[in-house]
Amino acid sequence: MKIIKLKGSEKEFAKLNLSHVSEMELTQLVEKIEQELAKNALLACQKYANEAGLDNLSLDEINKEIDAARNKDRS
Repeated sequence: MKIIKLKGSEKEFAKLNLSHVSEMELTQLVEKIEQELAKNALLACQKYANEAGLDNLSLDEINKEIDAARNKDRS
């Protein structure tokens, strides 16, 4: 097994909830990083939706948008 040493600020480790971790498997670290990236992407989408006024669409309006996009792809 290969061992690597990671350097980062307390803030960086805390962001990944790793402040008290001294050892972990690489796959666990990758999963933590992927979760953080996914969370950041979701927050960016929510911010965009809010700024574009899309956060107030009803389920019916959302479904109409989806149907319109699907119909456009078929043409």
